[in-house]
Amino acid sequence: MYGLGKTAYGIDISGNRVFLVRAVLNNGSVRYTRAEAGDAVVIEALGQRGLAAAALNGRECFARWLDLPAVTSRNALKVLPTVLDLQIPFPVEDCLFTFPVIDDIGTGKSRAMAVAIRKSDIETGIKRYNDKGFDPAILDHEGLSLWTQSLSELPASASTLRVVVYIGLDRWVAVLGTGSKYISSHYAKPGDVDMFHRIVLSGLDAVKSDRPDAAIASSKVMWCFSGPGASDQSAIEKILTLFDAAAFMAVKIHAEPESFLARSVARRALVDDGLPCNMRINSYAHAAMVRRKESRVLRSAMVVALSGLLLIGVSISALWRMQSQLNMLDSRFRAKVGEVAGAKVKGQKGEQAIAIAQRVLAAREYEQRPFMSECHVAQCANEIVASCVSGQTTVESLSLSDDQASLSGVAAGKQSVEELDSILKNHGFLTKSSITPLKAESGSRFTIIGQKAVQDE
Repeated sequence: MYGLGKTAYGIDISGNRVFLVRAVLNNGSVRYTRAEAGDAVVIEALGQRGLAAAALNGRECFARWLDLPAVTSRNALKVLPTVLDLQIPFPVEDCLFTFPVIDDIGTGKSRAMAVAIRKSDIETGIKRYNDKGFDPAILDHEGLSLWTQSLSELPASASTLRVVVYIGLDRWVAVLGTGSKYISSHYAKPGDVDMFHRIVLSGLDAVKSDRPDAAIASSKVMWCFSGPGASDQSAIEKILTLFDAAAFMAVKIHAEPESFLARSVARRALVDDGLPCNMRINSYAHAAMVRRKESRVLRSAMVVALSGLLLIGVSISALWRMQSQLNMLDSRFRAKVGEVAGAKVKGQKGEQAIAIAQRVLAAREYEQRPFMSECHVAQCANEIVASCVSGQTTVESLSLSDDQASLSGVAAGKQSVEELDSILKNHGFLTKSSITPLKAESGSRFTIIGQKAVQDE
């Protein structure tokens, strides 16, 4: 949760005793083992690596709910310090504070949890752990830690009134709430049963006023005991004697109660349970946490930079491929234009290349015009020869040009002469023909003269 990875150490100092737990997160579940403070690996983990978490007690750090008009989380963070300043007996400027929860509770209202500590008290709390050889990177709120760990180990229904009791060697703590909702924490000197009885009764009344529904009002109390003194059954009986046993739903003792708080802070360092809290902030932040934050910022910046470089590289590559395809298409286009024009088109693209091809073709049309005319005359001559062969006609003379034609010879009959005359007419000639029969031989001598009409310009 705080960037510690998958391992954290939880510390609880109760009187002169130190309880140390190693927590390992694996596949969403947390496994706990007791650790020894003198172990070399533990010393490194609790020192420079900053893998330790501990709690600040209620005499140093407090948590309370604040009511305010319905606002967005961003706007709430702007007004909550002012609201908090009105409800504490010392200036908010002398405090460190955080707001782990901001909820919209309907009816135009919001509710936020404030956790605060005076700067002088956090200095005292850090010194207390330093004197024992520890420098925890996370200083959690004791009441929140006890509450969330109890819910994790002993779940209950949403309407259950719960009192989590920590029986320490130097303090007794009672944490109250309903279902999964934390309400308040209360502290008493160890062994002061009367004081403890009064503060718990007062706290239960506050819980019922916070949830005035019938289910809460009639609900029985689930007692959950923890701490080094919870292994002493007589201490539990001494506390419960002053309460109405008929209002008990159940009395539970957490497994391995001595290490319960150490387990709690270690687990909360690894898992987000909805009530995160670390009061080592601002100038009191642990050096390891500062390094982790800077490393995360640096990694984020590197990811953004690498993403930008990747996008630039992809864009350049795409542009290069596109330009290559355009060059290839342009080369093919100019080659096709050159084929049509009959000459290479160099240094020009698109419409300019087409204009050059048009000019080349226009010039070539003028130059080829005589050859195109000759082709017309040759076609006419070919048709005349073919007709003479098929009609057994002998051509004695043939003169053929664009505008004049002269043909004479001996034909087998009139039909053959008419066929030749028709060929010339088909090619645009105006013809005159004469046919003279031969006396000594069969056939007729013929002459055909043709001339194209002159067009007025």
